[in-house]
Amino acid sequence: MCQLLGESGAGRRVGTSFSCLSTLQLEPIDFGNDGMLSFAFDMIWGSPKLHTLKITSLYNHDAVPPPASSALNHISMGQLHLQIVEFMYFGGTENEISLIKNILACSSMLNKIDVYLSPSTMSYGDNGKLMFATKLVLKLHRASSAAQVNIIDSS
Repeated sequence: MCQLLGESGAGRRVGTSFSCLSTLQLEPIDFGNDGMLSFAFDMIWGSPKLHTLKITSLYNHDAVPPPASSALNHISMGQLHLQIVEFMYFGGTENEISLIKNILACSSMLNKIDVYLSPSTMSYGDNGKLMFATKLVLKLHRASSAAQVNIIDSS
């Protein structure tokens, strides 16, 4: 378990290299916090043997969505060996979609991504699920032809 200290490392990159890590669970991740997002991305892309990833979103989807982050472009960072990814309480924000996009584009061994939608997204009923699915289908390139994206009601 790691705790990101807000002010102490401001402006500095955190060196992360976890060469033996095969499973990573990050919770809760605030998708409105650039520092936290950058750290999470560094941990994911700094783990060359990572096979399983689970991320739980802290973001309050009833609030104003955060602006898209510049920290979310790690496609140039190299390939991942992810096979199974699970996202909990996602609401379809640009930062969440960008994370899924990067993982799909960089994971040639990916089998599946399960996206459990936030209750506030599901309050729109099938419309909320459809909006999220549309963003995924229209925007995302897959490095793995076998990768399945499952969008699941979390309620």
